[in-house]
Parts: sequence; C-alpha cells; structure tokens
Amino acid sequence: MFKKGHVPWNLIKPNLQVSGTLAYIVAVLLGDGYLRIRKYADWFRYDVCLKVKDKAFAESFARALEKIGLHPHIRCRKDSGQYLVTATSVEFFKWFKGLDYEDIKKIASEYPVDFLRGFFESEGSISKHRQGGKCYYQVVIGNTDKKLISLVREIIEKLGYRTSLHILNQGKYKPEYQLLVLGNVLEKAKFVNLIKPSIRQFPLSEEDIRSRYRIFANTENMVKF
Repeated sequence: MFKKGHVPWNLIKPNLQVSGTLAYIVAVLLGDGYLRIRKYADWFRYDVCLKVKDKAFAESFARALEKIGLHPHIRCRKDSGQYLVTATSVEFFKWFKGLDYEDIKKIASEYPVDFLRGFFESEGSISKHRQGGKCYYQVVIGNTDKKLISLVREIIEKLGYRTSLHILNQGKYKPEYQLLVLGNVLEKAKFVNLIKPSIRQFPLSEEDIRSRYRIFANTENMVKF
C-alpha cells in the first residue's frame, strides 16, 4: 500500500507508452538495474536504480529515463568508483513491478534492437581468444533466468543471427545460462553494430575485418592475411 505524504518527485508521471526507449529501460532493469524502496520518517521513496562502473552506461540509462519524463541523478561513489543512477516515481515503480513475462515479451518483440541494447549493456561481453594459431572473438550474454535468456535468444535469432546456449555452475550454485552469438567475426561484428551498445563495442570495424581477414562463411574461423 502506498502511503500519503510522498515528496513531489515520487508523484512524477512518466510516459509509459511502449517505445524503444521504454524497451531499453526494461531490459536494463532485467539486468544490472533494480528497484528500491526507501522508508523515511513519514513517507516512502520509490527509486529506479542502476549501479555500474561504466560512466557511458550510466549516462545512457539516465538519458533514457529523462526521455520518458523522469528526473534521474548520477553520482560517483568514491568508495567503489561506481556510478549510481537514481530516479523516483511511484507510478513507474508500480508499472514495472506489474509486468509479467508476456508483457516483457511483447515489449521486446515490438522493439527488439532497443531491448537487446539494454540487455547487452547489462549482461553482455566481448572477448578475444586464440586457439590453434587462429584468433576468434566471443560475443556472450549471461543470465541466471532461463526463461529470460531463452527470450533473448529467440529475439536474436529472429533478427537472423545464430546462437548456442550453455549452462554453467550446475550443482550447489544457481545455474548461469550463457548465450553465445555464433558465426564468423564479421557476423558477430554486425550483430554488435546493429544493437549499438554504449559500452562493449566490437573492437574491429566491419571495414577493418574485410580488409584484414579472410572470412569463411558459416564457420567460426578466420585467417589473417
């Protein structure tokens, strides 16, 4: 139950019409973002939060919150070096808490690229590896929610990219699901460039890849000229 006596910013009414910006915000909150209630003497504060080390990610999330009518604040915590983004709204808090899987799926399906951008910024990574004298890049998205990672996989594959799903930490630990984007280096670069994350950009441009590597279609292999 929401009690009377909210401070004015609690009563801010954001634009909750489904859009690319809202899809991005939802995806971030399903990853690194979170909701928080703070109790004061005679009122409660309902916050939308993100705490990350990447300043660009924090600023991207804050801009998205501004676009839907919230008033985010960013501050850097000196103890951890992390950036904390907060915005306050009872209406947004109640709306997000009321979303079920089908609601999330509908939002993600309407704005797949924006949704993937937010989720990749939260849960994605790009790494370079060497094996057998060849180098290759891995584009990975990880999460402990099997239903959610399966939705992300479905969206990526509908955009024309291949994936594989792996389970880590089986046993006494909560399993983590790792979703790998498959294909050669050019296909992986195209995927990352499509979603345009504010962080974790692909280290090589598509032009660079074409000029420096011989690509074998439908394989993970590449040979440097």
